Amino acid sequence: MPRTRLEQTFDVDGIREMKLRAAHDVVISGHELAAYAFRAGLVDEIKLFIAPIILGCGKKSLSDGMRLGLELVDERIFRGNGVVHLHYRLRTA
Repeated sequence: MPRTRLEQTFDVDGIREMKLRAAHDVVISGHELAAYAFRAGLVDEIKLFIAPIILGCGKKSLSDGMRLGLELVDERIFRGNGVVHLHYRLRTA
């Protein structure tokens, strides 16, 4: 079974089915794909890498007005370069 699969469109039902069959994590990366996944309710966990640089711009992954409750699962600081890795699980109601 291939570990990577490229799709031409964002098929919500197809991804939901893929999650149900997956033996491992399904990873969606990139702000535009993440925005689709958040809106469709497909996201269970978020893993962020925070780098010590300010760019002053960026693209949104969340729609206006969207609010998600998060529970911290793990954090790691890379002392050599100041990068911080944060792993969150979405809180359920």
